[in-house]
Amino acid sequence: MNQRIKILIADDHTLIRDGMINTISKRMADVSFGEASSAAEVLKEVLNQQWNLLILDINMPGRDGLDVLRELKTIQPELPVIILSMYPENQFAIRTLKIGASAYLTKKHLLKNF
Repeated sequence: MNQRIKILIADDHTLIRDGMINTISKRMADVSFGEASSAAEVLKEVLNQQWNLLILDINMPGRDGLDVLRELKTIQPELPVIILSMYPENQFAIRTLKIGASAYLTKKHLLKNF
């Protein structure tokens, strides 16, 4: 029996969360999703459940996504985190990877897949 992959999508825009869920669901079977719209919700979800992947917006209400990433890497260092941002790679990608992100994805590239 295959175990479901659990992906937490953290973005303050419902449209982005819905679009990512729709896109990933079309391409992958056995995926379940959680959603968070603020930094506090992200931390709560990570503390209360096991996730296989977190897709984290860099701009989150409450706290900056980079601060959330730093804290997450102390709580669950093994959790893969993809940073999602409207900013070009040259502004934040290297910084996020040094903090512990697994990848950096711009919303511009994401929107091409919707």
